[in-house]
Amino acid sequence: MGGLSRKAMMSARETDSDELSGGIQGEQDPFPVLLVEDNEDDVWLLQKALKKAGLALQPIVVRDGAEAIDYLAGNGIYADRGVFPFPYLILLDLNLPRRTGIEVLEWWASEPRTLHPRIIVLTWSLLRSDIDRAYQLGVVSYLLKSGDNSQLAELIKRTLQFWSLSQRPATLEPAHAASSPEARARLLRGLEIPPR
Repeated sequence: MGGLSRKAMMSARETDSDELSGGIQGEQDPFPVLLVEDNEDDVWLLQKALKKAGLALQPIVVRDGAEAIDYLAGNGIYADRGVFPFPYLILLDLNLPRRTGIEVLEWWASEPRTLHPRIIVLTWSLLRSDIDRAYQLGVVSYLLKSGDNSQLAELIKRTLQFWSLSQRPATLEPAHAASSPEARARLLRGLEIPPR
């Protein structure tokens, strides 16, 4: 049987790994996370869980669906992708002011795009219609919030671990590509946009 021996395949993998965009998470830069959440307690808990997991930058927080759309579209203050990087992962609540999470997903699905963030719904809603619609609109996962802080922290940690192992497309700039040292410092501190 033809093909490469195990030793040759391992050698080829090692050689090719330098050419891959980013390698595995242990070799990749931390990835940007957009947290779309209006509940202050949930924001605090999710920020704490993300920090504890250590696999992502502190999330950029937007407080409603309209602001999430502005962020993703790069509108207004979000136009500078060096300061406001396009997210690799989006944690999206459904019950949001101004525009719901489902409306954000509908907007996203209707937009022509070249970037494909991993969108994870993180909500209290058990409505079958919400679950089905979210998946129809392209979410990769639909997770239920837990009233138990340690369970929620563990859920976030496992979610980040899973997605950190996934290869990221080269079109998503690494988080360190901020346009200035000040911009990078703001990102690393855990940028949080005040509510409007």
